Amino acid sequence: MDLLRQSLLSLAQLPPASSAPSSPSFELRETQTFPGSVPTRILLGRPADRDTPPTRLTATSPPARIAPSDFLSVDLDAQAMDESEKYDKYFHEIGCGYKKLVDYMYIEPAICQPTPAGLSLLVEDFVVRTNHDLRAVDQQKSDGPVPTMIARFKEFSTQAAGIRFDPLRPVGVILTHGQHHACPVLFMRKGQTNYVLIFDSTSGSMKKAYRKVGTFFPDCQVLLNDGTRQSDSQSCITDAYEILTRAFTVDDLIGKVEERIADECSASSSTAAASRVFRFSAPEVDNFRLFRMPEELCFTAQRTAFVTQTSKAKLQLPIRDRTGRLTTLKDMMRLKKTVAIGNQSEKWIGINSYLHEVSLEHRERIKQLVDQRAVDPGPVIDDGPR
Repeated sequence: MDLLRQSLLSLAQLPPASSAPSSPSFELRETQTFPGSVPTRILLGRPADRDTPPTRLTATSPPARIAPSDFLSVDLDAQAMDESEKYDKYFHEIGCGYKKLVDYMYIEPAICQPTPAGLSLLVEDFVVRTNHDLRAVDQQKSDGPVPTMIARFKEFSTQAAGIRFDPLRPVGVILTHGQHHACPVLFMRKGQTNYVLIFDSTSGSMKKAYRKVGTFFPDCQVLLNDGTRQSDSQSCITDAYEILTRAFTVDDLIGKVEERIADECSASSSTAAASRVFRFSAPEVDNFRLFRMPEELCFTAQRTAFVTQTSKAKLQLPIRDRTGRLTTLKDMMRLKKTVAIGNQSEKWIGINSYLHEVSLEHRERIKQLVDQRAVDPGPVIDDGPR
């Protein structure tokens, strides 16, 4: 009996089985970025512990469940969502969907993506400040499957029949479908011709399908920008707003677009064979053409190749930013988005960060508009230049 008691006491003093192998060490460090850039947080661990594919670390993951395989940056502001829930209806602070492996760690910039309600606030605010005709059209009516962009244009063409083509007052429309892909469209008139300009940020792989949109607007010249300028998966709504608000200010936009009409054979394509297939297998639509993006509208591009190769734009072109300050297209695009990990040298993460940074401005403006309406539910009043 004494021997049995001693055995039981020995077992009781042993450490729990789960703590036998020591857990791998890792820590959270804030990264240092350029002033005005999107803050990030990176999970650091030993390379020896990273023997499984990286998985997403969300802002809601309990700390106890963080695994060594979770190496993804998280927006610091997204970690502090307890500030107020009154803004949840108007924007989401999320990872942009673009991940870059830097020194064994995955970096994912954060973006503040407006919801349809938040976008409506921004659009109304812009209209009040500038008197331009900008509209946000959310096509989502249910939680069912998301239709293709071509099907969405077909549906919208009926509604667009009521848009008046005025040479002195173009109409900009941001087509959204909930939080899915957004597309900016500009309705303009020059001389005796009506134009429908489509600035889809991911049109590169859809050029052939987009030809059909010309049949939805038979009395117009339908022009689509050539090439894909978007690298992440969450910036299209911000891009659409930025493109259209800037397009209103470009002198003789139609003239510049007409000068940059792209021959189908010379339009961006991965191979010459693909270009030939695109040219000869697509149905003929006389009123549909591709154009290379004017330099004044290249500033949202996340892919530098879209600017230098597809659009053949000049990076040193003088251009005014959103505040009216004279700068260059290269500087405005934020070509050298870098991140410093600990004391290590800065690493370029491979994506131009203009849209990520300007989304922070959109977030703050949306907060102002929401707070203002909470006090005064009347019309939005501009509080001065931003």
